Amino acid sequence: MNTKVYILLLILFTFILTGCNSIKTAVTPVIPIKHKYKDGILTSIIEKMNLEDAYSIEFDAHIENMKEHKITLSEYRDQGDIYLAEVELPMEGKWIFSYIISNEKMTWSYSITENIGADEVEYYIVSNISPKIISNNQKVELEIKLMDKFGNILKGEDVKIELSLKNEVVISEGLKDKDGVFNFVHEFNEEGVWRLDVISKVTSESFLIPVGEEARKYLEEGVTKMETQNHDMIH
Repeated sequence: MNTKVYILLLILFTFILTGCNSIKTAVTPVIPIKHKYKDGILTSIIEKMNLEDAYSIEFDAHIENMKEHKITLSEYRDQGDIYLAEVELPMEGKWIFSYIISNEKMTWSYSITENIGADEVEYYIVSNISPKIISNNQKVELEIKLMDKFGNILKGEDVKIELSLKNEVVISEGLKDKDGVFNFVHEFNEEGVWRLDVISKVTSESFLIPVGEEARKYLEEGVTKMETQNHDMIH
């Protein structure tokens, strides 16, 4: 091949690669924004793209067709991987939320329309508590997550746990999540049916943890009795 032709083809190929890379880097990343609403309070959650990011956030909101009654919010709390703030809404309905979010490199603008209070959002707690028998003096790591009815994991929440045996509280402490997961390690040093209460701002739930074979049998018999009673009531 002629040397000049080869050089021209190489330059052309390099230009194409450079152009493709430029197109890829030109895509603007999207910042995830979530809202939670309960008892007249809206919680605004802004997820960071990187933990080291520092955002400047401007927020205002108004109900549809009522622009003259704006609500502003500027005090966001840095929670590590998210920014969090609460604001009181005077009424339920279709709200329009406007965001201007900036860091050192760029600025994002978002307008979000959302029906607030139209459907009550349900939350629930999931745990890795296993039906397998826990042995006496066994150390177990428990994982707890807060989720909404759409399967989204809630981040930036605090929970309180109470672990009790025979109606006596053995441990009571607050936990903070790590990427939406609460971790708790405990060595179960006595056989019996332990109770774990998980309490958060949005919901609460209790879990029964059998330690030892007798505790497992006791729980299974209790469930069987309940199922039999329910069957008799239906029929």
